[in-house]
Amino acid sequence: MGVAYLFALLTGFVFAGFISSIWPLIGGREVSFTLLLKTGFFAPFEVLVVVFSTPLLLLKLGVRQLLAGRSVVFGWGAIAGAIMCSFFQGVVVISSVYLWV
Repeated sequence: MGVAYLFALLTGFVFAGFISSIWPLIGGREVSFTLLLKTGFFAPFEVLVVVFSTPLLLLKLGVRQLLAGRSVVFGWGAIAGAIMCSFFQGVVVISSVYLWV
């Protein structure tokens, strides 16, 4: 059972990394939370990109906070949020794959 949880967690991180790597090729901008502030034709797509990339964005935010020595609680909270978000995203991705197959 623990292997399934780990598989879902890693699947979520891999999917987030895939979306984060593909978007700069398509949209021409790096994935960050500032994509939510932009308006235009690609705004709905950018919201989806940020939602699907949230595990990596939170992980980067938490690691930066810890390395800078700013807020340990906020840094570990962001890392915990990244882990939970990645797990649930992995469950959704795996469920969707099994639903379509």
